[in-house]
Amino acid sequence: MTTITITIGSAVRWTVTRSSRRSMSMTLREGVVEALNGAQATVKLKSGRRADVAIAELRTHGQSTAIGSFVEALRSAHRPDETTR
Repeated sequence: MTTITITIGSAVRWTVTRSSRRSMSMTLREGVVEALNGAQATVKLKSGRRADVAIAELRTHGQSTAIGSFVEALRSAHRPDETTR
């Protein structure tokens, strides 16, 4: 497993998960790291707004995000069993 370091200027992605009583939503966010403050990073979004995000949640391009892992788990769970054919 390779470790990728998040630095100022890194293009990053992360997943925001929200839930209500009967539904759940996941949104992929992207931006560029502007500042690092301990375990938090200030990320400038494409819209120009800024968000404080935990560094542990950030992924660089090519790393799997929570949405990607979720979709892959669904695909593999619903893939027809090749041995029954």
